[in-house]
Amino acid sequence: MDAKLILRGRVWKYGDDLDSERMAPTHIWAHTTVKDEDLAKYAWIGIDPDFHKKVRPGDIIVAGKNCGYGSSRGGNHAKTLKATHLGGVVAESCSRLFARSCINVGIPAWSCAGITQFADEGDELEVNLETGEVRNLTKGTSKQAKPPSEISLKILMAGGLMEYIKSELKNKQQSAQ
Repeated sequence: MDAKLILRGRVWKYGDDLDSERMAPTHIWAHTTVKDEDLAKYAWIGIDPDFHKKVRPGDIIVAGKNCGYGSSRGGNHAKTLKATHLGGVVAESCSRLFARSCINVGIPAWSCAGITQFADEGDELEVNLETGEVRNLTKGTSKQAKPPSEISLKILMAGGLMEYIKSELKNKQQSAQ
């Protein structure tokens, strides 16, 4: 199995109703001087202002219901999360727009009923994106979630939507020759 299909990271746990404005406020996008490498400090800023200082590559956000509702503004909230090298987001329920924006930049994000009772802040999770199995390595428990769709997996494996499109175009060009 491809290593990209297995997420493993420490849990950052948040509650219900996490709107996209608090994930990455609109005002940061009004400044044309914000560079991609500086985006991490704005990730999750309205929810946890020190998130960017604490998060480690591969960590996983566990959230309650209604995660990521609101405007996507071109997926800016997902871009800031990507800048932190976050492993993924799993929530009781995710806005479809939020989940799609995350997948488009290469961050797995999906819904998993009961995840907030299953994982606590600081737990170590291992998630198999292909099968949907979520293992809590700290507690020695597991649960089943619906895995991302086949096309979502392909996009994630490519590193995001743009990379997937480039790869598909390259494959079509090579086939045509």
